[in-house]
Amino acid sequence: MIDLCELLRAELAANGARGNRFGTTSEDVFNLAQLMSAISASFSKSDVKEIQKTFNIHTKVWGKFLLVLNDARIKVLRESNYNLPSSYTALYALSVMNDEEFESYLKENSIDETTSTRAILGWTQNFRALSYQLA
Repeated sequence: MIDLCELLRAELAANGARGNRFGTTSEDVFNLAQLMSAISASFSKSDVKEIQKTFNIHTKVWGKFLLVLNDARIKVLRESNYNLPSSYTALYALSVMNDEEFESYLKENSIDETTSTRAILGWTQNFRALSYQLA
């Protein structure tokens, strides 16, 4: 069996060679998230923390990858070959939206690999402010 940590090392290095160790495409992000998920399921919490430390991946960043991977709404978009943002932070910004925000965002905006975290968070802030005013 190929060691999961070696796979993680290789994935981070390959991504880094393309410009961002966390990935330059949504598929890079999901591949990395799947490795993180497998590591989390295969090792104790203390071992996972040590792996995070070894690879200089903050616990919060690791958790964001897992949240994106496990978001059912993002999974549906992936399975329908939706062109998703290329950064884990943008995907995370979508993942933390509630269902109403998520559906409204998809109706009002086009999403592709260039969709930025800033654009998503700005829209979410405006949507919440408007919702608060209407309540």
